[in-house]
This record gives sequence, structure tokens and C-alpha cells, in this order.
Amino acid sequence: MLAVKQNTTWKEQNLSAILNRLSTLRDADKVEEIIQGDAQGIFLRKLDDVLEMYCFDNNTQKLSNIMSRIDLTNPLNLIGPYSQAVFLSAFWQDKEPENIYIAGFGGGRLAMVYAHYFPHAKLYGSDYDPNVISVASKYFGIGEQVLANVNAADSREDLLKSNILHDIIFLDVFAGGGEHVNHLATTEFFELCKSRLSKHGVLVANLVIIDARMHQKIAAMRKVFNHCHVWEYNGAHVVFASQQAMAADELIKRVTDFQTTEMPVYDLLDKAKMLKPLELNKAIQPLYDADL
Repeated sequence: MLAVKQNTTWKEQNLSAILNRLSTLRDADKVEEIIQGDAQGIFLRKLDDVLEMYCFDNNTQKLSNIMSRIDLTNPLNLIGPYSQAVFLSAFWQDKEPENIYIAGFGGGRLAMVYAHYFPHAKLYGSDYDPNVISVASKYFGIGEQVLANVNAADSREDLLKSNILHDIIFLDVFAGGGEHVNHLATTEFFELCKSRLSKHGVLVANLVIIDARMHQKIAAMRKVFNHCHVWEYNGAHVVFASQQAMAADELIKRVTDFQTTEMPVYDLLDKAKMLKPLELNKAIQPLYDADL
């Protein structure tokens, strides 16, 4: 079994601690708050038992799509289909992830789930807006231990400063009104990510079809890495890139074992079966720093 069979009592205690941190919000009749920052603002609202976070650019006031959301009664439930697909990264290799880096920490939803099922993994991350990190702590139930190595910094600069090799690097960086950050999707940046991955590590990028440069960004990943797979749904493209080949049948087995033991409320196996190999399209020019 890939995932550690943690003592049931420990898992119950961890979930109880998360629910306790969320209790005030869960009991609130209404939540609508604006947190103003230097470059962007954050809008939080509660709809029934779900808390949502949006961002907006200070100049245009354009509101992003949902940046993070959490079920206050079932916080381990990853609501967004794309975030469920991203969690497949935990099963990319035949061992538990030891070091995980999240660029664009947001509400810390993936970090919470990684930490619960793989508590021995060390979590690292960054978000350029310090207010977002504060929101993750105050509103999304992210504990101090998970936040210990999350920096308020540009993710490219943060990765440059560190020589830690990660089993998973997850890129989910959007700014202001929801625009994908271009300098974190160039060929040169993906080369940096490759140098910060372990031998069997995987880079995962959340890209959206409304991004005019999405195909160039995918081409850049495909140029840098030997193997790429994509999960597509409703305009979302989650791209998995690695130097070592991923055996689909082994991934399916690991996910099946995990679902049998842990019984998450979402269907990971369905997401795994949607993965498709991504071939290099020589007709599309990869994105380079010089293009920005």
C-alpha cells in the first residue's frame, strides 16, 4: 500500500482539529468580507456550508473565478474536479511523497489533503500575496505546521533560493482578476522546476483554456520534460510532466488501493482513467522568457 495506514485515532484527531478551526465560520449565518491588499483584493463569501475565495485586481476591480473553496462540514472533500485530478500526483511514483511544493498556495486545499493522508511529507510553498496566506490560516483551517514553510514570495524566486528536491511541484498561480502568471510557465522556468524535482518527481500545472498562451505553455512543458500527460475537463487542463515514464496500470492500482482503504468522497479512479499522454506538437512554439 502506497499511502501510510495511519492510526485511525490520529486521523480522527487531525480531522477534529481542522473542523474545530473552522467552527466559527461553520456556525456563522453569513460571511461576506473584503480584504484589501497593495496589488489585489480578496473577497470571501459563504454559501450554505461552502466558503469561497475570489481575488480582484485593484485597478480593474475584475473579480476572478473561484480561487479556493472549502466544504466547512467536510474539509477533506476536494470540491473542484481539477483539484481532485491534481491529487493523482501523490501516486505518480511507487513511494509516498516526501517533499511537496505548492506554487500559488491559495486557500491551501491541496496542502491540507496531502498533509492528512501523507503526514510524514514536508510541505513547502509560496504565494506572492501575504494576505492569501493569512486567509488560508484564518478562514480555511490550515494549521501552523502546514504553513511553516510557506513563504510570501514570487514562486520563481522562492524555488531559485532552495536546493530541495521535491517529489511534487504543483503550479496554480493566478493573479488579480484570474489571469495566469506567464513568467511561471516559460521554458526557462520549467527547466528550473526540473532541477528541483527528485528523479521520479512530477510537475503538475493547472492551466485554463481561456489563457491565450495556454498551448505555448504546454509546449514549453513538453519541450523540457520527457513525458507529459493531461487531464481535461470543462476548459481546465491539468498537465503532469516528469522525466521518468508513468506506468498507467501501476497508477490505477495505487489509486484503487488508496480508495479502498481511505474512501475519499470523490472518485480518484475516474480521474486517473481520464489521463492522456501528451505528444510534442512541433507546430506550436514554446513560451520563452524573451516572449514576455
